[in-house]
This record gives sequence, structure tokens and C-alpha cells, in this order.
Amino acid sequence: MPDNPLKAPWKLIRKVVARRIASAGGALLNIITKQPLPRTVAEWRHLNCSFSQFAEDLLVLRALESLGKKDSVGYYVDVGAFDPLMYSNTLRLRWNGWQGINIDPQPRHISGFQNERPGDINLQLAISGKSGIAEFLCYDSGVTGRLATTDQTTAKSILGEEVREVIRVPTNTLAAVLTKYAPSDQPFGFLSVDCEGADLEVLQSNDWTRFKPWIIAVEDHPEYRETEIDRFCKNHGYKFFAMAYVTKIFVQCNGNTHKH
Repeated sequence: MPDNPLKAPWKLIRKVVARRIASAGGALLNIITKQPLPRTVAEWRHLNCSFSQFAEDLLVLRALESLGKKDSVGYYVDVGAFDPLMYSNTLRLRWNGWQGINIDPQPRHISGFQNERPGDINLQLAISGKSGIAEFLCYDSGVTGRLATTDQTTAKSILGEEVREVIRVPTNTLAAVLTKYAPSDQPFGFLSVDCEGADLEVLQSNDWTRFKPWIIAVEDHPEYRETEIDRFCKNHGYKFFAMAYVTKIFVQCNGNTHKH
């Protein structure tokens, strides 16, 4: 049967219209977001956006693929969550139907999660080796807050900021938090830890026989030598997957699903 002579013009029209829409959409979103965005259909098709500070979320998606869990849905736990949008390691998972537990000591940060992720469990506390009350140092940037120590020479943040405010916050172990809040009907898929030097203590406070995520993303600055965090994760059945500037990503060696 001969081709419909009207088909070719319509294909051309659709192609031109799609290009115009893509270009106009890119220009409009560029104005709104103040970010460079695609202007062609092909560019939009291959766009892969990240909300993380160093694209950790894209590496987490690749780690899920490596474990054969690309389309799986679990729950995430974000310790030192900071913001539901900016520098978020979990928003891409949220897009894919995941829900989770967001933990941060600063009230204004948790308020943001309450507004943006009302379906999540949002906790204003600090993860520590024990339960109690502790002083927490807040800085202007918002991203460098940390638990106070007895060493007053380290009161400045890692960025050299002076303390803006000292607040008292409840502390608890990760194991205690998960015992109370972790869903029993979903696998533990992802743990993100960014706690300004207390990251190993957070990991140590978990019960790894009960709560073992598929993937861990943890801040660990030394890139070219083995650290305590490397050894800790290896000893608990994980292998190094990727490095995103100051964040190391580990995956389960066996890739098995763990529920509690």
C-alpha cells in the first residue's frame, strides 16, 4: 500500500512544534530557575537532573541498578537532612515513590521537611552514641551545624564561620530511632549520613543485625587512603561503589533485601 501523502507533512509539523515547545519551555524555566536548561527535544530527553550537592543522588540510582533494584521501592533514612530540596540526597528517590525518615537537629530545617514532605517522618534531633540532651552549634550557612564538643578551639565551622546560635537538642541512637519509626512493610533501601565529623558515630549507633540498608552514602573527606568509615562499612558487609567529592557510597556485597 502506498504511503499516505499527508503523513510526511504532519510528521514535519509535529517535529517543528515539538522543537518550538522545547525551546520555549527551556527559556521560560531558565528565567524561573536561573539555571541553564535544555532547549531541544533531544536535550530534554537526555536530561538527568540532580538535587544533591555533588550528584550523590544520581550515583545512588546507579547503585540501585548495580544491585538489580532499579525499579524497587524502599524507605530512606537521611541523617543530617538539611533541606527537602537543596542538596537533597533523597528527593530523586521520593520522585520514584519512596518515603522515609528525615533527621536534623535544626528546627528550621525540619520545618521545611514538614512543609515539603508531610508523608515522611521528620524528626528534630541529633543522632549520637546515646540518648539525652546536647548542645548544637548553628552557623549562618545552615549546612555546617554540629554537636558541640569540650574543645573550644573547634567552635568555628569547617568553613571558618563563627557560631550564630547554640541550641539544646535531644539525642538518640540510630538504632533507637529505627526501632520506633522504621516501617515494617518496606525494605531499608538507603541511608544518607552527613553530620560534620560525627558520621562514624552515627554509623556505630545503628543495629546492623536489624537495620541494614542496600546503599549507604556517608561524608568522608580522605579520598585516597582507607579510613575508619571504609573499614567499618567493609566489616558490616559493604563494598565501596563510588566517590562524589566528599561523599563515599557503599553497597551491600550480597545485595540481599533486609527487613526487620
